Formats: sequence, structure tokens, C-alpha cells
Amino acid sequence: MTNASPQPGTNGAGNNGTDRRQVILGFAQALSDVRQAAGQPSFRQMAQTSGCISHATLHEATRGKRLPTWEATEQFLIACGVDPHPWREQWRRANRLVSRPSTGQPAQPTSRPAVTGTATGTASPTREPDRSQLAGPSWSPPGEEGDERVKQLRTEVPNTGPTRTMPVSVRTRHVARRWEKLGTLLAAIVLIVGGYAAASWTQQSSSNTANATSPTVSRPSSTSSPSSVGSVPCPRPNESSVRSWKSSRIDGAAMEYRSGRLSLCGKVAAGETTKQGFTLKNTGTTKISGWTVHMVKSTGTCLTDADRTGRIADLDPGETFSASIAFQAPDRAGGCSAEFEIRDASGKPVFDEGFTVPFAVVVA
Repeated sequence: MTNASPQPGTNGAGNNGTDRRQVILGFAQALSDVRQAAGQPSFRQMAQTSGCISHATLHEATRGKRLPTWEATEQFLIACGVDPHPWREQWRRANRLVSRPSTGQPAQPTSRPAVTGTATGTASPTREPDRSQLAGPSWSPPGEEGDERVKQLRTEVPNTGPTRTMPVSVRTRHVARRWEKLGTLLAAIVLIVGGYAAASWTQQSSSNTANATSPTVSRPSSTSSPSSVGSVPCPRPNESSVRSWKSSRIDGAAMEYRSGRLSLCGKVAAGETTKQGFTLKNTGTTKISGWTVHMVKSTGTCLTDADRTGRIADLDPGETFSASIAFQAPDRAGGCSAEFEIRDASGKPVFDEGFTVPFAVVVA
């Protein structure tokens, strides 16, 4: 599907007094123009076309209240039949500007749900933190524009009908000029404001240990767990939660999953903020590098769009990556679950369908 759409601008000078609000509003207007050029599909239709994002999130991206995540932006563009790749750099610039204080000091981490992790193993006694490993809901480390080690998910545009080509009209030329002005504004402010935005996924070095410990919150699990929460099967009483996977696509690629202290399908109190930890061990014969996790299924309201992706540390055979998913349980009883697909640096699934990193809790 081909549509006339605004393209990111790269040159020019801007007004030094323009604030973040104008950047957010300009970005939202550019997305609205893309939707208009695509024939003004409803947000529900766009969500169905995307297949992996809600209509409410797509609508929020055009309201100008906050800068949408890159995944929301990407899926918005895909749903309108527009190639998201040319937009990536402009979104990065906008994200850096709105994520840090005007004083130029590094932004403090927000209180939204986050995933943190550490890598340990036997291949090396210690490991210094690598800034190229730090990535989170903002997808890539702010200020490192050349880092392409994590290739983002490229979703093909579903074929929903005959190809549609929009004529180049006065309106579409006006849209393109508006986007070029936004690009000019972003380029100018980038030269003024310094600092880094905080990433929700973090990695730290640790000493060589025989058994890696997940940074989790101690909590007794329920003595009687359900058979499943959402699409995630729950372990039976006294059954190990260890899961092992071997790749049929990558020779020598294998991984072991082990849940933390708040076990899979463990019980949490309604309204409580806590974490569910886990470890991933490289049990294969090949080095893991640039792998990421992507949420492909979810139920409940514990997790948000910001928790959809995360990065796995580079691991030599035998090394272990420990992580925890921070979340807030809903105010009423029920359950929350999610499945995270493991993908390589090219964005392709490493393991067969169903071999996913699980998340599941029972809210009492």
C-alpha cells in the first residue's frame, strides 16, 4: 500500500525558545496528517490492521498530551500504510528532548513499570557496564544515534485490499512542509539541550557466582495455583518452573528459563507494586548478542505498552542474565499474564512458537 505522507526533515535552524510542548504537538499533528492522507481510517480499524496495539494507544498518539512510544509510532505508521523507517531518527530526537529536564541534567527515572536485569556467568570474572547494552521502552540509548545493534521489529503491512496511491496535492505538500518544519525545530533544540533520558531496562556487572540470583521481592506463592493464567500454564505443586529451549533456526542456540522468588503464577495483593524476577541462561554453544524480548500476548492490566520490549545482555555459553519485571497489580482480584518472544539482532524469532518468556501472577 502506497500513500502520500510527510517525510522527516533534516536541515534548518529553529527558535531557541520553543519548548517541549510544541515538539509533542508538532509530532502529534504530523501523525494526524498521515492518518488523514491514508483516508482517515478509524482507530479501531488501524488497531486491527496492526494486530498488536490497542485503538486507545493509537488515538492517544494524536492527542498531543505526550510523545508516543516508538512502538506506538511504528504501528501507527504501519496501520496507515507508511514505511516507519524514515521516521525513526526524528522520533529519537523528539524523545531525547521531551525526556530530559530543561536544565540539561539527566532525567530521573519515572515510576512507571520497568524491567531491570544483570548478567552473570563463568566466562569472565567481572564485566564493566556497556552503555550500548542499556535500552528500554525508549528502544535505544538516547545520545547514541549510531547504535544499530538492536534491530527493531519490522512488521509487514497487512494486505487489506488493492494498492491505493494518493495524488500529490496542495494539501499533501502542506503536510510535508509542516513535517519539515518540525524536523528543523528538533534539530535546533538538539543543539541546545544536553543530558540523557533515563532507560527503564538497565544492566550492571556482577562478580562470578555459581548460581545467579534474581533481583526479586521475597513473597510466598499461593499454595493452590490455577492451571493457567491467560495463555501461560502454571507449574503444578512441587513442579520445577525451569524451561529449556533449543533453536531450530540457529545452530547451537539454546536457553534455560528459571523463575525467581515470586514464582510463576504467584499470588500478589490487589493494588500492590512489586516485581516478578527470572533468569535466562545461555545453555547453547554459540554466543548470544543483540537478542531482545517482545511481548506477543498479554492479559490483565499489570503491564503497559512501555513494558512490551527489553534487551537481553550479551551472553557467552554458560552465562546467565537475571531480570525482573516491575508492575502494579490491579485493584481487584484476577490475574495478569504475558508472553515475551525472544528475537535475534535481525528481529527474527530465535525459538519455535510457544517457546516464550512467561509472566503470570494471581491477584488476590
